[in-house]
Amino acid sequence: MNTRKIGDALEDDVLKSLNTVSGKKHKLGFTTTANSGAKWSDGDLTHPDYVIECKVKSTQKGFSAPSSEIKKIKEIADKTLKDWIYVQEISEGRRMVLMDYEAFMEITEAHRKEFLK
Repeated sequence: MNTRKIGDALEDDVLKSLNTVSGKKHKLGFTTTANSGAKWSDGDLTHPDYVIECKVKSTQKGFSAPSSEIKKIKEIADKTLKDWIYVQEISEGRRMVLMDYEAFMEITEAHRKEFLK
């Protein structure tokens, strides 16, 4: 399988997961960006609140995000007033996520509030 197909498969799987809640598919606003690999105007996946970049580093044993890729996604997020999320698949099919700390805290706040009930 060529690298574009491998990247597309990761994007498709992440998109499917993002639009699924409790095993059921929903329209939650996450979509693929057409021709994202050929342009730098948006991430691989988009949402009204997020821009998401997906990368496969199949020969890499650990997580390491090139600064150029992080700079790209941050610039897109700043231009579109969205939070950024970087998803990387490394060897053994493991997936890692990198995102802004404040966005992470905001996203997880509802889960943390549940523990106070």
